[in-house]
Amino acid sequence: MKWGEAILLLGFSTLALSSCTGQEQPVAKSETRFSEQESFLSQGYVCMVDNSLKDSLLIPVAFNGLTYYGCCAPCVEVLEGDTTFRYATDPVSGKIISKATALMALKSGSESEVEYFESESTLKQQQSKTTK
Repeated sequence: MKWGEAILLLGFSTLALSSCTGQEQPVAKSETRFSEQESFLSQGYVCMVDNSLKDSLLIPVAFNGLTYYGCCAPCVEVLEGDTTFRYATDPVSGKIISKATALMALKSGSESEVEYFESESTLKQQQSKTTK
């Protein structure tokens, strides 16, 4: 990637994030934001652009057979156009993982900020660190 392309991409990402109004556009209501095991979050409630838990089921974005979620039209556009927002780093293993296949949990001490994990093992390791 050339410098000009990198700067353009960074500018687009910044513009898209700053234009997110936080006005969620829910697709449907559901009873729970947590998985059946309740140790991790249900994907459809996490905006994968601002990495935060929302109260309503979000807008699905299909890409290469995987589903990502955005809370508003600008976030959906970012997920469709900027691959960097589709990935996260597992805080335990350090591996880069797809947000669409990751397990998600609230960051320790936060009511809405989300972390992404490659497996239940790394999720449990992180949870045990924060409960000590």
